[in-house]
Amino acid sequence: MSNENDSSNLPYNKNVSYFLRERAMEVPSKLAVVGQKKGLLQAILSWSRRHESYTFLELEKRSNLYAQALLSLGIERGVKTLVFFKPGPDFACFIYALFKIGGIAIFIDPGMGIDALLKCIAQSGATALIGIPKIHHLKLLKPQSFQDITISIVVDGMAIGAQSLEKASKGLSTDISITELGENETCALLFTSGGTGVPKAVTYTHKMFSQQVFSLKKMFRLTIQDRDYACFPLFSLFSLAMGLTTYIPDVDLIKPADINPKALVKNLLSYEITFSTGSPALWLKVANYCQRKKIVLPHLKSVVMFGAPVSIELHQIFQKILVSGDTYTAYGATECLPVACISGREILQETAFLTAKGAGTCVGYLAPEVSVKMRNAVLNDKKSWKEEFEIGEILVDSPTSTPGYAGNFEETKMSKDGPFHCMGDMGRVDQWGRLWFLGRKTHTVHLIDQVVGAVEIYTEEIEPLANAHIEVLRSALVKVRNAATLVIERKDGRYDMPSQDREKFLREIKELIGRSPKGRFVQEILLHTDFPVDTRHNIKIDRLKLAELLGMKEVTLFKA
Repeated sequence: MSNENDSSNLPYNKNVSYFLRERAMEVPSKLAVVGQKKGLLQAILSWSRRHESYTFLELEKRSNLYAQALLSLGIERGVKTLVFFKPGPDFACFIYALFKIGGIAIFIDPGMGIDALLKCIAQSGATALIGIPKIHHLKLLKPQSFQDITISIVVDGMAIGAQSLEKASKGLSTDISITELGENETCALLFTSGGTGVPKAVTYTHKMFSQQVFSLKKMFRLTIQDRDYACFPLFSLFSLAMGLTTYIPDVDLIKPADINPKALVKNLLSYEITFSTGSPALWLKVANYCQRKKIVLPHLKSVVMFGAPVSIELHQIFQKILVSGDTYTAYGATECLPVACISGREILQETAFLTAKGAGTCVGYLAPEVSVKMRNAVLNDKKSWKEEFEIGEILVDSPTSTPGYAGNFEETKMSKDGPFHCMGDMGRVDQWGRLWFLGRKTHTVHLIDQVVGAVEIYTEEIEPLANAHIEVLRSALVKVRNAATLVIERKDGRYDMPSQDREKFLREIKELIGRSPKGRFVQEILLHTDFPVDTRHNIKIDRLKLAELLGMKEVTLFKA
């Protein structure tokens, strides 16, 4: 099962910074990137580097200037560099500058928590650090995690022991030759959030990055006339490579579930945004705000959500808000993106009724040049492949797949089966070639039933059915004390309901999950609040941690 694409073997594989240079030649005066609104002082000092925006030619020139500065400070081809910038126009300038000289950018999500962050830094193998003063202050407080760092560069301020990128850039040339690289040379390391395990450094090659640009452009039919609102900051690198004008949100994206939807919607309207990506948690806030205020987004053609399953309700709300567009659920992972995609309209018209019967969540047709296979996940037998349409672990062969995890041979070996990348998800392909997601392999509930024997219950066979209840915020299927347990969080936050209300709620939930063939194996339904979620998207439920919490005596629970 594969799709074809005519965009392979292009020269960008040698160095992805050629994307930016070509856009600067094609559309030099076109607005490339727009940052946060200027304050009064910045508006007066408009000659300073804190520009609100850059054209593609200005972005190219600025990037060249930074590339010269990095070379003067000792960063060159192959140097691993930790990057801690605030989202803004200079972020793209710097990253493309690093690419131009053959440096390797290392991205670690600061929202993962201080302990996990320090552990990732220590394991990164970086010898250079560039970022805001805050990260340099952390370096002073926790020097053991930064002991391999020999080059420290500060932006947007000053820091003890760090050289200023601003000062290093003064008087340098804005012309530089792009370093020619092999297509399989590393351009970046992206640490996973650790939401489904220990954070790992995913290797991105120049070829992989290039293929992602072509695949995303084709999937979403993006043109140079589109305007991107980068609610996932790293995606702005792809948008600029395609020639899109990219707007940087003036909201805090560290915690997507806590953003101010009013400010975000104002920007979507005033900038006439046509394309945007981000966490379902963020877009849920936007959808609810637009619904309350009766606001429509007439210019927005595509809202692409990823990181966790998107509820049917969220797609439904956006059908009224996006009067000229649609929502999209993109399936993939840091290690392999994109794999598949489906629109909200397709879901509501073609697959939602099957999801309501326990079939899982359809994530759509495969992306260009992607092939998938299903593997017997119970025995973990790499020679035992599932027949087409049968359930198994999803394995993906794609030019956008990572070659592995940096410095972690064992994890790389476990994640690969020949050319295929093991997604760690359970799924199947239907007769039309669409991929269905059934849940994480590690979240599968294994039971022994006295009548049918071994039973495997996948989260997406049960949870979407319960989530369809008007009073349910979210649900999680976990195994607690050898019992298949459905844990529910209500929208009103109540779990100490009167017995009569609980009994009614219980009957309604049982009726819903009973539509799934696996619903009868759910032995317990509990009400709980404050589900543990991942740090990056604020929506992916940590079911293993939840199961552990539910097994503790001090946790207050109520049977529905």
